[in-house]
Amino acid sequence: MQASGASLEEVAAFAHKKRNEIKKPALEAAPPDLLNKIVERNVKIYNNSSGPTFEQLVDSGKTFKQIIESTTRSGGGDIL
Repeated sequence: MQASGASLEEVAAFAHKKRNEIKKPALEAAPPDLLNKIVERNVKIYNNSSGPTFEQLVDSGKTFKQIIESTTRSGGGDIL
């Protein structure tokens, strides 16, 4: 994307959006008790059942590069 002229912000926003799209099927397939834990954790930490919004990440001080890198890692190690 950057080679095509996109800014780091545009790449970071795209990567964040795609990560959320990719995780939907996994969440839909999760057992109800695990899904409830995930949703409860996300609401507690991010006030959002889906995890942090792009704006929350930026507002927390994450750089666009950090946001892009974070989309390649899974989270939730504190759930299991």
